[in-house]
Amino acid sequence: MVSIDEWQEWLSKKQELLEKLAFNANTQCIFVRRREMRGLRRVIRERKTLLEELAAVNRSLHEAGDGICQKHFQSVLDAMTVRQSEVLADSTQAIAEARTEREKIATELRQIRLGRNLQRHYVRSWEQVQFKSGGRINRKG
Repeated sequence: MVSIDEWQEWLSKKQELLEKLAFNANTQCIFVRRREMRGLRRVIRERKTLLEELAAVNRSLHEAGDGICQKHFQSVLDAMTVRQSEVLADSTQAIAEARTEREKIATELRQIRLGRNLQRHYVRSWEQVQFKSGGRINRKG
């Protein structure tokens, strides 16, 4: 049997992790908009560890599913469920922003690549032909 103090400790830990995950999702959005990959990688690593910790806390709460403690903390559990859905919505929004930004980056890279190919294959090839023959395409006869 799990004591009320342990339940309270797990619930406070879960609340803390949810707040950190919400802050993390907002930070992800900022790094995505700025296109800072190094910072984004760090934030994603932090997010992974936070999610692992949250899963461990949820597992502990589920395994110690004491009916008395659940009734005692039902209002807190309901508030955390709402907060967890908000964090999930924020995370979904961050992922959607990352996808759109990735598409923008891919489009920009394609445009740059097309421009480089045009310069390499058309403009410079004509310049080389022109300079190799002394600046004239047809010789004076």
